[in-house]
Amino acid sequence: MCRVLVPGDRFGALGQEFKVLDIDKANGDVLCIRTRRWKRAPFDEKTERDCTNDFGDASIRSLLSHVFFGSMIENDTDIDYFVKMSTDIVDNDGHRDYGMTRGYVRLLTQQEMVKYRKHLNIRDWAWTMTPLKCRRIFSREKHIGDQSVAIADSFGRWGHKKACYPADIYPVVTFKQRINRHQSFYLKVR
Repeated sequence: MCRVLVPGDRFGALGQEFKVLDIDKANGDVLCIRTRRWKRAPFDEKTERDCTNDFGDASIRSLLSHVFFGSMIENDTDIDYFVKMSTDIVDNDGHRDYGMTRGYVRLLTQQEMVKYRKHLNIRDWAWTMTPLKCRRIFSREKHIGDQSVAIADSFGRWGHKKACYPADIYPVVTFKQRINRHQSFYLKVR
């Protein structure tokens, strides 16, 4: 089956339904988001006192990589359908750089939520990868301003939530242009 995809299109692959957000014009790779909420969970499952807003260290990253992505990968060749993404994580005002993360699955950043809003169908608060810059609040033991993460919905509302509390999770993956799964399935771009 051959199908030409454009941003906004939906398609099924590896047991999930995705919506196309963007297509890399150079190589045809397809950035997609799961069309429905995968689950509702904390950004970081540590205690309220010890949770982090850093995607690189938070439990949500492991949950996405091992549980969500792991459920799509039935054998070693399935991983060949995906592109490993690199994302530089910066807080919402751009002053603190949390470093680069690499992986096959992630969340959208706050900037990407704005960019792709017309293609999203997020009705309730959903996590982004963007740490929230908080005013300096110190306790005796640690800086507790590093525990909030930007949340958003597709209506254009923004907020923040402490990382230890639950919000919706919408996984993001990038498929290579050619997906071959039980039948010839190619993602063709215009």
